[in-house]
Amino acid sequence: MRSVRDRDNGVSDPVRFPERERRFLGCVRVPLSAVYQVQVLEGIFKLEAPPVVLGYRQVSDRPACVHMSMTMRPQLVPPSTLEEERISGEPEDITQLAHRWQ
Repeated sequence: MRSVRDRDNGVSDPVRFPERERRFLGCVRVPLSAVYQVQVLEGIFKLEAPPVVLGYRQVSDRPACVHMSMTMRPQLVPPSTLEEERISGEPEDITQLAHRWQ
């Protein structure tokens, strides 16, 4: 999706295109953690389409895909890493080995 820069506050907003049809052709599932970790997720994603969509016919064996760009606005600040003391019932020597392994 293209974006337009707002002159007043420097925030870019998506361009709105007129809606032509409202037809469910499929869905895309993207974990929120994926968008959070990489900040901007862009690519071609396979649609999870129902076996039959009334009014449409499948003309090729290739799956339906959509090109998308996703981001979070405002971008979230990553949490600071805190060294927590983990309490376990393991002997102390096992706990020390586990800390070195991390």
